[in-house]
Amino acid sequence: MTAQVGNHSKGVQVDGVRLNHHRLQNVQFVAGGMFRQSDLDNFSQNVIISEKTKQAFFKQNNALGQILILNGVPTKVVGVFKYNGIEGNFDRNLKVWLPYRTYQARFAGESPRLNSITKQVVRPCQRKHQPAFDPTARQKRLYPI
Repeated sequence: MTAQVGNHSKGVQVDGVRLNHHRLQNVQFVAGGMFRQSDLDNFSQNVIISEKTKQAFFKQNNALGQILILNGVPTKVVGVFKYNGIEGNFDRNLKVWLPYRTYQARFAGESPRLNSITKQVVRPCQRKHQPAFDPTARQKRLYPI
């Protein structure tokens, strides 16, 4: 995905994340913080960026509250993170996190409403009509008891 600030643009890796994502990724916030539940519920266009992304677009300036345009969509920076430990030494990507519902709706082409319908209707039907794997099923058909 392309990110832009002013007339400076670069390719970035964008991920839709949940509220506990920072704990799973072993990161530390150097500015701002994680999304709130309201960011997920309201499809906010707030973003959290990696320290490398901050350096690429904002240099030494404060990134919080700044606008970062992702594929033509304006977003607001609410956090900056860095990886703890050795992961930070090997990470070369410019990373941007969005609330996962915003990512699905705005960038992945999935409607959260459609996603909800899929979970409520389609998946239960699949479970009902696709019996669990039974390794002896073929034997039972060939040699009924």
